[in-house]
Parts: sequence; C-alpha cells; structure tokens
Amino acid sequence: MFRKVSSGLALLISAAIGILIPGSGHATAIATSQISFSSLQIIPDSGTVVYLDSWTAEAFAQAQNSLGQLVNQFDSSTGGNATANAAVSFATSHASASAVNVGATASSRANIPGTTTAQVSATGLGTLFNIFMVTGGTGDVNVNFSVNLTGNLNVFTDAFGQAVQS
Repeated sequence: MFRKVSSGLALLISAAIGILIPGSGHATAIATSQISFSSLQIIPDSGTVVYLDSWTAEAFAQAQNSLGQLVNQFDSSTGGNATANAAVSFATSHASASAVNVGATASSRANIPGTTTAQVSATGLGTLFNIFMVTGGTGDVNVNFSVNLTGNLNVFTDAFGQAVQS
C-alpha cells in the first residue's frame, strides 16, 4: 500500500511542477521605417536669400538589442555628403545627408524572428544645417519654406506578438 501511495504522490508532484513552470512563447515582430526630404526651397516675398555658410550634412545611425550589442556611427561633412550605418543582430539603421543636393534620408529595420526572445532599437538621423538672411527687403518679410517629404512605416507581428513600434 505504501508503494502505491508513494508512486501516486510522485506522479502528482511531477504533474504539479509541470503546471507551475511557465512555458516559453515566441512571436515574429518586424518594424521598418524610412523618411527622406529633398528639394528644399527658401523663398522670401521680397529680397534675396543669402546663405552665410556652406551647408553642413550630418548622419547618425544606431542599432542595439537586448543581447548587449550596441553599434553607432556618426559622419559629418561641410559642403559634401555624410553617411552612417549601424547593424546588430535583428536590427539595422542607415542615415545619409547631402549638402550637394540639399536633402537627407534615414531608415531603420527591426526583425525579431519567432524563435527568439529579444528587444531591439534602431535609429537613423540625416540632418542639414546652414544659416541664412534675407537682404534687400523692406520691413517685415514673409518667407516660405518648401520641401518634398516622403516616408514609409510598416509594422507586423504574428498572432503571438506583444508589441512593435516604428
């Protein structure tokens, strides 16, 4: 009788441990983003725009994950082009800016496959700088700024995904 009770108790304890230990679940999560601008125009109602310096292009890219990987890159150019790229497991980013074409672009991608538990972050920044003044106008002068802006954002998770953001 004692042997039957102990066997039954051992089976009950094994089943209880199996219920109390949480299983792991996995999901696929993908986020991509891209933005760019071009054809910047600065148009005063009267007078002329005078740039006080050359355009400065800057690019910054950073990617990191919960595995401890962190990569970032920065590039700067006065009057030229700047490019930066960063990549770690499950994340990439890119940025570029052109003082020649007066435009910039930035993109990032995070892709965590369903077999992996991880967090990732990716950032791309493309920027341009300059200083200008309007000469030849009288009194207050209205100035119009115009730029072509394009972008794309996509996110995806499968049925088990918890959160994704772009």
